[in-house]
Amino acid sequence: MPTLRHTDPDGRDGFTFRSRLPLGSRAATVPFLIDTLRIKRSLDAAVDRGDLYRYELGADLVHNVFTTDSTWVDEAAFGSWVGTALHRRIMSKYGDRLGTPTFERIPARPANVG
Repeated sequence: MPTLRHTDPDGRDGFTFRSRLPLGSRAATVPFLIDTLRIKRSLDAAVDRGDLYRYELGADLVHNVFTTDSTWVDEAAFGSWVGTALHRRIMSKYGDRLGTPTFERIPARPANVG
């Protein structure tokens, strides 16, 4: 399910955020994929607003692991998106069904991304 969308960098400093979300229950896989499409639309809107330079969503269905890789223009844009009702609702919906998620934040010059 690789999904990639990007816009041209505008020279601002940004950072890349990566997550690895192991879903503990196979019964939750299909509903999670449906919610991932909602997240994708929200990320598309962030690209259109200029808050997000690029993103990629991945799914390893054999191991039931989902990944994100996104490069944001700044902390405020990322924080605003993470704080949306959609993101909060989806994370709370699956929070107890996730294994141990991992998160990584990488400083990045957007000109080098992409």
